[in-house]
Amino acid sequence: MRKTSRVVLGVTLLLASVSAWAANFVAPEQIDFKATLPAPAAEDSLLTRAELDVVAQLQRDRTAAQTELARNPPTGDVFAFAGAVLGAWFTKENLPQTAALFARIDDDGRAIATAAKAAHPERRRPFLVDPRISEPTSRPGGSSYPSGAGYNTAVWTAVLATLLPEHADALRARARFACWTRLMAGVHYPTDNAGGQAVGAAAAKIILARSEVQAALAGIRAEIARARGR
Repeated sequence: MRKTSRVVLGVTLLLASVSAWAANFVAPEQIDFKATLPAPAAEDSLLTRAELDVVAQLQRDRTAAQTELARNPPTGDVFAFAGAVLGAWFTKENLPQTAALFARIDDDGRAIATAAKAAHPERRRPFLVDPRISEPTSRPGGSSYPSGAGYNTAVWTAVLATLLPEHADALRARARFACWTRLMAGVHYPTDNAGGQAVGAAAAKIILARSEVQAALAGIRAEIARARGR
């Protein structure tokens, strides 16, 4: 089977699995991927070469601590992402209602990320393109564009900033930092992160407009107040 045929088949299967999935708050078809996600630059373009230079330099200059962050990025869940900003009280054990809401948000995110990547299936990861870039300890599959970490951190930031507006700037900085660790790992280009964040911002707008989510946030504010007061 030729490469193009394999890609088409893979995209078809991915989209079939997404279409069979029931959304919690936002569905892939609610996001205009064509308008939100410009096509990534070609692999042999000047832009892609410039992006590869950035990734290679980040890897060359990273410290031991940054190398560890590249191996274990703070993007596993919202608690790993925001704990360093919000403090030791921000845990799933302290905040079961918060954890339940974000679990549903993340469930939607997996389907949206799958659909977004299916729109641009052939963008290879930097470590597969440039021999200067070291192979990560964990090899993510699928298209590089857009970044799932970019999507998740944008959604998490938007929802948390609604709950804790005094931390909005710090959370946005944390999102940029978390995406930067994916560059240091060699698994994304800068424009992958920008694309993921753009899709995440579009999804967050839809999520926060849901009355069910607003009702959940009212209860979560009380839960947060109790956790912070302990």
